[in-house]
Amino acid sequence: DIQKRLVTYERNAKKSNVPVPPDSVGMFNAISGLLPTENPMPSANPSTGVRPIGKRSPGKLQHTVTEAHKLDALALSRAQSGDTRALGVLLMIHLGLRRGEVNARKVRDVDQNGAVLWIPSGKTHNARRRLKVPEFLQPLLRAQTEGRSPDAALFTTSAGNPVFRNYFWVHLRSLCVDAGVPVVCPHSLRGLHASLALETS
Repeated sequence: DIQKRLVTYERNAKKSNVPVPPDSVGMFNAISGLLPTENPMPSANPSTGVRPIGKRSPGKLQHTVTEAHKLDALALSRAQSGDTRALGVLLMIHLGLRRGEVNARKVRDVDQNGAVLWIPSGKTHNARRRLKVPEFLQPLLRAQTEGRSPDAALFTTSAGNPVFRNYFWVHLRSLCVDAGVPVVCPHSLRGLHASLALETS
């Protein structure tokens, strides 16, 4: 017990004429009130009455349905003309893929003649999933796999190199400008996909 040791220290120090801090026991009693007890739970919520500073973030900018249709139409037209970057953007819009998930796809992930796209792993524990590909995108995915090794990257640069981290982000920005809609980031396409899915259901 610390308090008993302090009392003993004061008693022995006085006998030996050793200087003693003034009222060391009293200091301990004052400090001990600030120390944790056997029941450290507060009696009330400490955040009660706390008000946030500033304004709540409105989230990432998202396209309206009309704007999304414009972007989608342009991306589809370019993908059908052989622009694989536009196909990657279409996968974000219609399958809700993350940018990194598009970057990481392999040829073998395209299954059942383009009707299914496998996501074996990703950013979260729930990232693994089997996605049904819309019929109008299936021929485009099949064309991406023809004559290629199963372990080859599904998307590459025009020089055949692996795509860099912001590869589709850069192209999405260009598509938005050409479509005459606000520039958004790839993550906002996931929010748009979720919103449209809820409206459809």
